[in-house]
Amino acid sequence: MVKEDLMWKRYKYMILSFFFVVGIFVVGVKLPDFVSATGTDKTNLIDDKKMEFFQVGSQISIPGYHEVSMKNIINTKIDFKIPFKKVAPAVPADGIEAGDYVEFEIGDKMRFVGSDETANQITRAVLDKETGKKLCDVTYTKDPGTGVIKAKFDFTSLDPSLAANEGATIHAELTTEVNPDLIDYANYQNEKIRLDQDLYKIKDIGINLEAAGVGVLDRKEGVINWTYTVTGSSINTNTPISIAGFVTYFDLDNPLKKRRHLRTGKF
Repeated sequence: MVKEDLMWKRYKYMILSFFFVVGIFVVGVKLPDFVSATGTDKTNLIDDKKMEFFQVGSQISIPGYHEVSMKNIINTKIDFKIPFKKVAPAVPADGIEAGDYVEFEIGDKMRFVGSDETANQITRAVLDKETGKKLCDVTYTKDPGTGVIKAKFDFTSLDPSLAANEGATIHAELTTEVNPDLIDYANYQNEKIRLDQDLYKIKDIGINLEAAGVGVLDRKEGVINWTYTVTGSSINTNTPISIAGFVTYFDLDNPLKKRRHLRTGKF
């Protein structure tokens, strides 16, 4: 019994120290919240930003003259330059480094195309043109309620060898189209879409026409008086559309044959 007491007194501090150390590993150490930062917005540092929009090879660039067709896709090309951050006294001390990002809007009333048509977000890699190394990831995010599409260039995956350069030129492309679900069909003749900061009139809004005719025989005059009711709706969404201002011409041999032959601006 005396021998056991002596052993306890001799080793108790070693045993207690062991449990203390084990306790640290089990409980863990909480790091400050700022260690898991999500990056810094460096949009203010970009230079020579340019966005160009095309349909069927023709550039859309003059508001009030160029119009955006609902029949064709919109090809967007994005270009801008960025500086990479350097350690002082080297310049620029305030530049972009891994983890930073750049973000801005492309336009509104749009949606993605093809297999991404219903998606609200798509991500693409952006590579350096000369080396093929990765500069960043660009994530395009769509607001389903407004069709506003934003582009966020995230430099988390920036290749370290590229960061040693003075800067880089970023180039990205996106394909979209006018979202027919966001058109105000009650005012479709004045609908506009925003591309970058400019508004463009939307054209080629497809219309379905339905004509219903009722003929009344006038026995005295020996003629049949026809009355036709013509209604319009959107081809894309089947939403009713006012066709005030249109004139419809009918083939006398087959009154319903040419129900889609329309001219605007006349009653």
